[in-house]
Amino acid sequence: MPGGRGAAVRAPLALTITGTGFQGSGAGPKGKGYGNWISGEFQLNGKTYELVLGHFDKIDVAKGMQVPV
Repeated sequence: MPGGRGAAVRAPLALTITGTGFQGSGAGPKGKGYGNWISGEFQLNGKTYELVLGHFDKIDVAKGMQVPV
């Protein structure tokens, strides 16, 4: 349903990477934690938000980079 729960956010955003790392133990279905993660900040309607994303196979960004989303 457009605009309903689970709807995609469609806004021109630039995510500024604030950190990267690894958190967890083990790998595969029995692994625990976030694995490879990134954190970033973005601005929307005059407010700053922080976003943390995990479970990446690899990380191709570095702190300070701006990534369009």
